[in-house]
Amino acid sequence: MPATIFTSLAASVEVGGVKISLTELTDHVCTSFYRQVLRTIQQSGIPFLVGGAFALESYTGVVRRTKDLDVFVHREDVEPLMQVLAERGYHTEVRFPHWICKARQGDHVIDLIFGSGNGICAVDTKRFSEAPKVMLLKESVFLVPVGEMI
Repeated sequence: MPATIFTSLAASVEVGGVKISLTELTDHVCTSFYRQVLRTIQQSGIPFLVGGAFALESYTGVVRRTKDLDVFVHREDVEPLMQVLAERGYHTEVRFPHWICKARQGDHVIDLIFGSGNGICAVDTKRFSEAPKVMLLKESVFLVPVGEMI
């Protein structure tokens, strides 16, 4: 774990004459992994939203590196997405059948979230209709709406 857990998106360093944000320097392996996951899901055509620490960073500028990427999908898209990820070499598992599945590769984890832990709320169309589009890890993605993160 890096010594500095919180940093600003504005913080950067110059490497070989190129200015690079500290966020990008935090962990090249993780960044590369998560960027590839985002591309894989985008190529599948399955609609998804990014939540968790990556959404928090996009909304607030607060960097809180974790070892997972929270991906929100409709319940009916979970199995097809798990199939896509399994075909790409990820180990997939149904963790709790009412709200979350996981895909892993080494130490990296993707949480596939389709409901709430208490089983009351599903990921619904409203979340997708209110989702802002942002650049995250150099990929264009939609975020879980801020009101859903509170």
